[in-house]
Amino acid sequence: EIDIIRDEIFYFPLIYWQISGTLPDLNEKVIKKIKHYFSSGGIILFDIVDFSKSYTNINSEKLEYIRRVFSVLGIDNLQKIPKDHTLTKSYYLLKNFPGRWDNRILLLDNDGLDQKDGVNSVIVGLNDWSAAWAKDQNNYYLYQVVPGGDRQRELSIRFGINLVMYALTGNYKSDQVHSKSILERLKKKEKLRELFMVALREK
Repeated sequence: EIDIIRDEIFYFPLIYWQISGTLPDLNEKVIKKIKHYFSSGGIILFDIVDFSKSYTNINSEKLEYIRRVFSVLGIDNLQKIPKDHTLTKSYYLLKNFPGRWDNRILLLDNDGLDQKDGVNSVIVGLNDWSAAWAKDQNNYYLYQVVPGGDRQRELSIRFGINLVMYALTGNYKSDQVHSKSILERLKKKEKLRELFMVALREK
């Protein structure tokens, strides 16, 4: 657990911050510290857990309220995630990002992308991801996921993996310069797999 006021956060590429309807009171020094973290390439996933069950859909009034909540941190350009964003393909291919709940809302802050290699520093959702991931000491999941059950939990874990990959590699997956070499590698792997299967059959 990180204490956002006392701890040094510069070395963390990704922070998961679970909050209720409003951000805690932060003084100017802490706000400056968080802004510096963003400008240095850090990413924070804000999970607004108190809204999760009720925000199955978003309208302009709800979106405006969420924007006001984060304006204290200078986050003024929250937009819905585009369908082709790197988070949808940094490892797994995803169309939505469920957690304990499965609303389709994921917001990104698009300010200063030119200075951050196109990587979004702020990700805001409402799905209570930590509850979907949490296990007890016997390795059993602590909470049910609604409404999708085991499949929804699997997708929530995949989102977590995509999130970590995005924090560590940025927009590499969207860099079309690498597409040709990646396809060539996939072809070579497929050819090796075919040769391996032939060798097994011959034995």
